[in-house]
Amino acid sequence: MKVVLLEDVKGVGQKGEIKEVKDGYGMNFLIPQKKAVPATAEAVRNAEAEAKKRQEEKESQLQKNKELAQKLKGMTLTIEAKANKEKLFGALTEKEIKEALKNEGISIDSGKIVMEKPLKTLGDFNLRVQWPSGVEADFEIKVVEAK
Repeated sequence: MKVVLLEDVKGVGQKGEIKEVKDGYGMNFLIPQKKAVPATAEAVRNAEAEAKKRQEEKESQLQKNKELAQKLKGMTLTIEAKANKEKLFGALTEKEIKEALKNEGISIDSGKIVMEKPLKTLGDFNLRVQWPSGVEADFEIKVVEAK
């Protein structure tokens, strides 16, 4: 039996794919659970249109990521933080760095800034932004004491 998957199904395939499954699995599990529909001509056309749309969105997102990476390369971001000599009161996490980048006009999604651990001292640090598409950008952060 051929079905069009409506969502990712472990061991079977990804959303939008047309798969050949055993009749019982398709009729008794996938279709009643709304995880798939029978592969009619209309369902196949819809799946192909959806796949084309997803591919265009993916290419658009890749282009946006490349543009952001270009802006970030070689950038030095200065962040003021309260400190006692060299040690910060608290720590700079991804959230604070995202906010500082946003103030510079660069919006980064959560989880994209690669940090081994939060920054807890004054100084210069090199950070990286990685997107799932494989695009990367390195930038520098200068943490200075707030006056």
